[in-house]
Amino acid sequence: MRGRAVAVASGLRRPGLRGRAGTIPAVTATPIRFGTDGWRAVVADDFTYENVRAVAQAVAWYLDGDPRPVVVGHDTRYCAELFAREVARVLAANGRSVLLLDGPAPTQVSSWTVVSRGAAGGVVVTASHNPPEFNGLKYKPDYGGSASPEVVAELERLSARAQAEGVTAVPFA
Repeated sequence: MRGRAVAVASGLRRPGLRGRAGTIPAVTATPIRFGTDGWRAVVADDFTYENVRAVAQAVAWYLDGDPRPVVVGHDTRYCAELFAREVARVLAANGRSVLLLDGPAPTQVSSWTVVSRGAAGGVVVTASHNPPEFNGLKYKPDYGGSASPEVVAELERLSARAQAEGVTAVPFA
């Protein structure tokens, strides 16, 4: 069944990931700005692993102190699964339990999983209706809907902090 959560862990484990969490320094200064229901950008221009990690770190910091898991999902766009795994990798390195959906699914499946699993929130890799050269991230709070303007402003602030300070991620060995 597509869209079901398959990884529930306080640390993401998969072949090829070894060692302890470490800081990956940020190398980009492009500000991350959320638009209608998420942040979207052209892949390889502004939608890069560095910026995806920065948003994932922002989510980890935003949810600090909330013991509930975080859902991570993705659609069928170019490299969406790889970006979703990168989000999960950063969240796990920050001590978050991650429920990583086992395949591409519509955003609504991730939202439903957030609510049905009692998760703290979710991150969905999708650019929705944007052209194919775009990808994006949506943050879904614990009620599964769109984040409020206040939450979006905080995620933007924390993303800028992550861009400046670097992110915590499980290293590849």
